[in-house]
Amino acid sequence: MNKEEKLKKRVVNACVNERWDEWKELISANPNLIFQADADGWTCAHWVSIRGRLDVLECILLHHKQTNNDDILKVLESKRTTDGWTPAHSAAYWGQLDCFVFLMRHAPSGVKWNSEQKTNDGNTPLDVAIAWGKQNIVDYIRRIQQQDYDLDPPSAAATPQNSSQSASTSSTRSASSAASASGTQNDDDATNQHLRA
Repeated sequence: MNKEEKLKKRVVNACVNERWDEWKELISANPNLIFQADADGWTCAHWVSIRGRLDVLECILLHHKQTNNDDILKVLESKRTTDGWTPAHSAAYWGQLDCFVFLMRHAPSGVKWNSEQKTNDGNTPLDVAIAWGKQNIVDYIRRIQQQDYDLDPPSAAATPQNSSQSASTSSTRSASSAASASGTQNDDDATNQHLRA
């Protein structure tokens, strides 16, 4: 493994293992690695959406804006795992409402477009939230659907209740192959292999 590959692996591992100070230091020195993905296409934007780290998600946005001319949210739209998951799917799976709302508010192609993106299995973030019992996400999406995707209706004024659960490594990886709307889970243990490094 050459020096560049080792650096990329460090960036991914720092994010996966929630070593945020190390991750920020690496990204500051190597801003082109801010969307570095692992072998399964998981970027830091996916991981922080899973873990409810809105502060790091905002850091990604700010850092990218300071160092690049392209639209970060357009970049986020194109960042999918090998299973077709966007960061919004990841937030929906774990019920991380603060991160989900952030992604909706910055959806460059519109909230309706972003909330209806489908995984390779054909599931939208709403499908994922329903299948895995994340009622806070379900309620939020249905509320904005009723308001014609207006993100600031009076009924949505309440402060989101962010799920603070910590995702274990093995449980987290199951999200990448998670769910059809019926709740069927694809057991693909190979997606966990890179975390054992």
